[in-house]
This record gives sequence, C-alpha cells and structure tokens, in this order.
Amino acid sequence: MIKKLGDVLDIQNGYAFDSKLFSNEGGMPLIRIRDIKNGVGTQTRYTGEYDNKYVVKKGDLLIGMDGEFGCYEWKDGEALLNQRVCRLQNFQNNIFPKFLLYGINSYLKAIEDVTGYTTVKHISSKQIANIDFPLPSIEIQQKIVTKLDAIFAEIDKATAVAEANAKNAEALFQSYLTEVFERGGEGWLTKRVSELVADKLILKPFDGNHGEIHPVAADYTDFGVPFIMASDLKDGVVDLINSKFLPKSITDKLRVGFAKNNDILITHKGTIGRVAKLITDMDYVMLTPQVTSYRVINEDILSRDFLFHYFQSNFLQDQLYEMAKGGSTRAYAGITKQNSLIIKVPPISIQNELIYIFEKMETLKKSLLNSFSEKIRLLPILKHSILQKAFNGELVKD
Repeated sequence: MIKKLGDVLDIQNGYAFDSKLFSNEGGMPLIRIRDIKNGVGTQTRYTGEYDNKYVVKKGDLLIGMDGEFGCYEWKDGEALLNQRVCRLQNFQNNIFPKFLLYGINSYLKAIEDVTGYTTVKHISSKQIANIDFPLPSIEIQQKIVTKLDAIFAEIDKATAVAEANAKNAEALFQSYLTEVFERGGEGWLTKRVSELVADKLILKPFDGNHGEIHPVAADYTDFGVPFIMASDLKDGVVDLINSKFLPKSITDKLRVGFAKNNDILITHKGTIGRVAKLITDMDYVMLTPQVTSYRVINEDILSRDFLFHYFQSNFLQDQLYEMAKGGSTRAYAGITKQNSLIIKVPPISIQNELIYIFEKMETLKKSLLNSFSEKIRLLPILKHSILQKAFNGELVKD
C-alpha cells in the first residue's frame, strides 16, 4: 500500500524565534538545522518566552529544510523547534515512526537532487507531505525495523572497529618512531638546529616569503612557480598540482622564500607540524610564511630521509607544538624559534638502517590504513543496499 505522508502524519514547521534573544548560555536549547544531524546538543539557546507546542522531545523526528535534506531522530532532552526545521508528529496507527525514519531519507535525497537553487536548496512541508511512501502492515514494518536495528548495530560496530584499528596503526608507527629517537644510542649526537647550521653547514633552513611579495588573486596564474601553503603538504608529499601558481617574472626577482627538490618542508604557523618531502623537477618553488624548508647540505653526516622521519615523530612534533604556544592570535613557531629544536643524529650507517625499517613500517601502515579506509567507505554503501532491499520487500516477507 502506498500513502502520501500527509495522510498518515502531521508536519509541524518550526517557529521564527527572535534572534535578539539568542544566547550561548542560559535559556532553552534551540534546535537549528546544524544541530539535527548529531541529534544531541545545540549551539544556541533562547532566553525569551515560547509556546509549549514548539518543544521538541527525545525521540521526535526532525527534518532540515535548507541545504541537505535529511530526517533524524532527536536523542537529547527538551529543546525548541526553530524555523526551517520541521517535526513529524501525530502518526496514525498504520505507520511505525522508526520504519519511516529508515525509509524517508532516500525520498528526501531524490527531492534534493532535482531541486534548483540560487544560494541554498529549500524543501517545503507541502513537498514532504506529498511523498508517496510504501506502507506494508504494521507487523511487517516492526519486523523490518527489528532486522534493520540488528544489522545496522553490527555495521556500526564494524565501522567503529575499523576506525579504531586505523588509529592504532598510526599510533603504533608513531610510538616506534618516538621510542627510537628518545632512546638514542651509542655514537648519537644531540644537536640543536642552530648547531647543525653552524657546524660544517650540515643543515640549512629557509623561511617562507615574508613581505617581498603580497600576492593577490590577480597575481595567480594557471601555471608557473608553485606557491606552497600549509594546505599543500598532504600525507608526506607536496601537492604541486592543486597549489596556487605565480609567474616566474615575479618570483625570479625575489631573494628569499625558495625551496628546491628534496628539501623537507614543515608548517610552523596556524597549522603546526605538517611534514612533506618536496619532489620536483622545477628549479625552485616558493613558500608562504606558513612553511619552513630544511635542506640537507652534508649527507655524509645527516640523511634527508632520516630527517624526514625524524620530523614526523612525536619527539620532534612535541617540541614544535611547545614552541608554538603563546602566540597572540595563531600558533606560531617560526624559523628563529626552530633554531632551538633538538635533532638527534646517529652515525650515518645507523641512519640508513633506521630508514630501511621506517620505510618498511610506513609501507605496512599505509597498506593497513588503505584497507581500513576502504572498509569504512564500503560499510555505508552496504547500509544503503540493505535499506533498498528492506523497502523493496526483500528483507522480510509477508
């Protein structure tokens, strides 16, 4: 049996509460669109008077009517129903609310997909009321809900396990790195960056561009010299494809802010501690003030690959975070502060052995993370497939 939703339940639109009475604390929690997906907690409270008919209670079903259309269960305590959020209520005895919750989002998504918009998509309560929804007997609805509850609980458990395993794989690799660098060993030297710069010019750090150029949107080109920002350092490599570009006619006139092939880059402003190895066939790339480049000058003493892994370790990262504290507005650990970073340098033969071990572990970690990520990606697809079967009558038979 197919019924229009407006024939089996009521749709209550939220109230336009006076924004002048909104507060971050005190008053009644106010449910806005941003709050309904989590189903708990609100970012805004209302300090004025209100009609009790707009009080949402635990278990109520809410739909966001702007942007992304979706129906969610409210799992928190009493709160107020704000405008552009609607509540489904007064269900007739031929429709089980949880059954509706499992099925309605595919219909809302279909409406969203065909809705035009100028700034944001809108859905009306009339459109929701006109949804043609399949209604088997109430007994079948309850059986379907019971099965879906059990299956989805197992899927959620599998997702949580995969997410935990991904964190554990990352933590295990990081733990090993940190242990190696904290423990050190015979023949290891403990130096500050400033000492490695002064001592036989083993290492040379370069700051990003500071004020020689102040690019605006009009300066950027479709190709040219990459202008590297913190966001361009991703998973240990520098994204030179999606970076911004400056013409060589500008960058060739500059004296500072360059990085070259095989330099190790690290972010030191705002986003602290992203590390990447620069691999490029260009003469140079430009750095923003968010990024420092480290160039190894004497590889007989310090391997750039060893330095790359060292910078990734919590042993170094913790130093950098500590230095970045106390910035007036944003975390900052610029090149002057970085001069006091402690670098532990073992004999080159030990460095090469450690690089081999680190890279083997890195490969294993990436393989595990890819496996867990794929599982996490596929589990929602499995949910969707099961929902389709349920509402096609394949999960429970009359």
